[in-house]
Amino acid sequence: MRHRLFSVLLAYAFLSSNASICAAEVLGFTAARGNPSASMSPEQICTFSTTYRAYWVNPIHRNSSPHEIGEKLLQAGAVITELTGWTLDGRAILTVGYYLDPTTQCKKATANNPYPFVYESCICRLDSKDPCDCPTKKSQWSTNPANHKIGMTQVPADRNHYYFAAGHMLSTGCPDCYRLFRINLDGSGLFQMEGAVGHGAAVSPLSRGVYALEGVGGLVPNHSCVIIRKDQEPKYFTDCGGPEKNVYARWSPDGSRLVFARGSQDPFQLAVAVWNPDPKQITAKDLVNAPDFAANIAHNSSLVAWSSDSQWIYFSAKGSNAHDIVRVQVLKDGSGGPRQQLTKGGLAGHAQKAYPTPSPSGRYVAFTAGSDTGPWQLFLADLKHLHSDPRPLLSSTWIGSDAFVSYPAWRRTKSR
Repeated sequence: MRHRLFSVLLAYAFLSSNASICAAEVLGFTAARGNPSASMSPEQICTFSTTYRAYWVNPIHRNSSPHEIGEKLLQAGAVITELTGWTLDGRAILTVGYYLDPTTQCKKATANNPYPFVYESCICRLDSKDPCDCPTKKSQWSTNPANHKIGMTQVPADRNHYYFAAGHMLSTGCPDCYRLFRINLDGSGLFQMEGAVGHGAAVSPLSRGVYALEGVGGLVPNHSCVIIRKDQEPKYFTDCGGPEKNVYARWSPDGSRLVFARGSQDPFQLAVAVWNPDPKQITAKDLVNAPDFAANIAHNSSLVAWSSDSQWIYFSAKGSNAHDIVRVQVLKDGSGGPRQQLTKGGLAGHAQKAYPTPSPSGRYVAFTAGSDTGPWQLFLADLKHLHSDPRPLLSSTWIGSDAFVSYPAWRRTKSR
């Protein structure tokens, strides 16, 4: 989904046969039915988006089946578009859409807006019997009551708030379409942290007032920049790169470094900025062994992911005939260390590989793989046995001929 570009950074078990939850490593993901195509009409694109569902699975247990998340939302007329991450207490964060016109639904989709929804962020427990809570629906932005509120997250430094972006998706001529907000857990206390966040914002996991902004129009007009700022202070770090797009900013879990992409089209060059309380002391440099980040795969945005120990970044690398999952070590000064390729070639017809997501334990990497014409599967690579091919997590019966699996995200804590 194209709105992924505008999301706030995602901050953040062994399961018994009756699907009770008794350990930490649960893997969530999103799946649709059908294969998106550039030849689709706006109404077809919209209709395809309504087939998305959110699921969780036990990736370690070989016989685990997917379990649906957010069924109560679907029953209430919502459309689930993405599992964006997890709360600090282990609940799933979903981006959901509500039709602008429930009577016409997708028939009013246009080329400029193939998704005629208002988006909200909702939180669901893994037990489908429990109702979901949508705190952003309770918040009010008086200057734009029909805004999209997406990419909600929590950060370890601040357990009392959620962060999200709000604005108009696919707007043009609007330098501050999206803004960065903070709300209380119950949806009250709406506070605008920053305006004009452009393509998105990444809140530091260890300091609630520190954030990186992408494509900011208000602070640096007519440039696509990465900006690191604290509490709207007038001094900030800027990396613009001229006509390039500086996007996909992601903080390391320890808050010490920010990885982002420089470029105008695939492949992008990955770069790292090292945090310093003094903006003048922040430095950024290219990772010389990460020049091939593939962002746009199968009409989605493949993101960069950090390992839990903040030592490695994982991404999809663009090759001549395939995309493969690689990881690069990032040193404390922001320079690059060793590079390892985690997948090799076609992987039984799945030439394109995206969304690498390392497990909290650091042993496994989940990712999706497929092609422009075939189904997309969810795979698991064991970093202790890289000589073995990654194994598919979902049965061929469940995948069928048209599953489109995306956005895997590990849950890092037990659900309360």
